[in-house]
Amino acid sequence: MKSERPSPEKNAERVVGRAFGVKDRRMRTAILAEYLRLLPVAELLEVVRIIMERAERKVPRYQEAYFSLIDSEFFLSLIGPERVSEIVLQARETGCLEVLRLFSPGDPERERQVPGDLEVPAGLEYLTLGEKKSLAKGKRTLLLEKLLFDSDPSVIRNILQNPRLTELEVIRIASRRPIPGAVLRVIFENHRWIKCYRVKRTLILNPHTPVEVSRNLLGYMLQPDLEEVSRDLSLNLQVREEAAFLLGKKKHKEGGEE
Repeated sequence: MKSERPSPEKNAERVVGRAFGVKDRRMRTAILAEYLRLLPVAELLEVVRIIMERAERKVPRYQEAYFSLIDSEFFLSLIGPERVSEIVLQARETGCLEVLRLFSPGDPERERQVPGDLEVPAGLEYLTLGEKKSLAKGKRTLLLEKLLFDSDPSVIRNILQNPRLTELEVIRIASRRPIPGAVLRVIFENHRWIKCYRVKRTLILNPHTPVEVSRNLLGYMLQPDLEEVSRDLSLNLQVREEAAFLLGKKKHKEGGEE
């Protein structure tokens, strides 16, 4: 007698349970990818949809799993290009738009480009990269405050780990224009600061944020902010369309509950 296959809900609970509590984010991503790539595509789509849905409802275990999945360049490399193509094709055919955005890679080369009119803050032009990275981890000084405006992702990564940093200062970094997309991605990848709603919102409203990052954060936005994003013509069309789509879902859900 053939044993019954686990339901998508049980599969989702199983994969999230395996990854939950693993401190290293990339290790969590590897655990999730290893499990998911062995599932048939239809089951994979359903499991990922459940993870995203429960993360949106702020279930901690699922939020942790979701933030691991959206390390997309690494996650997609573990899944493999042929498998990703199959997933994207079936997600489009079945209308799984929320899941599709996880498997639609961004443009890493564009992120590395530095806008031409960026200026080096006064006092930093003679410092080496190593010196700036060291200062970024140190005590609060005038130079540390100037480093908030640095354009090197490795410097900003160190600043974000500095215990003296405040949420308002993170928002200052995230709202800079122009700014390399790679710097904004570093904020997105910081587990401490990306939990803050205002940081998420600031990233989405910055037109220099990689499209993939903005789209993955939209599910956390409240209705007024989705409305703002959908109308902001400075933002990428895909981001505005995704915001409008999610806004429509929220309004439909509210209408159905009345």
